[in-house]
Amino acid sequence: MMRQVSFLLVSAAMLLVFNSAFVEAKNKKPSAVKPQAVPASFKQAVQEFGQQHYGPAAALFEKADQGGYCNDQSHYYLALCYHNLNQTQRAMQHYSWVASYSKNPNMRYQAQVGYAQVAQYASHRTYTGAGPSSGFSAFSGGGGGG
Repeated sequence: MMRQVSFLLVSAAMLLVFNSAFVEAKNKKPSAVKPQAVPASFKQAVQEFGQQHYGPAAALFEKADQGGYCNDQSHYYLALCYHNLNQTQRAMQHYSWVASYSKNPNMRYQAQVGYAQVAQYASHRTYTGAGPSSGFSAFSGGGGGG
């Protein structure tokens, strides 16, 4: 059941992100500001995400973000990656960022829904494992694809 919900979230997220990018590009007026080029790490991260390799995808999205490619799409993808990796605190941080700063109302709504799901799950789980802060290194495996 959880795997089906995760797959549905991933599918909905991919449709939302690509649809919103198309709508934004279609409605965008020419401006004097040159748009920032999409870094290779972001493109590769999207491919990894599509293959349900959430650990490597998260690392690549983080790399793109740290390299200056900070936007609602990268944060939403990061939230989904961490959500699927069961890293609830990180997922909530990125969902919160999108809900607060995205100009896309659909993406803000999806981030709020994702945040609520992760928060509910985190409040009901029976263990206190918090990933890296509990003494274990961050998960870097493929995740999900079994």
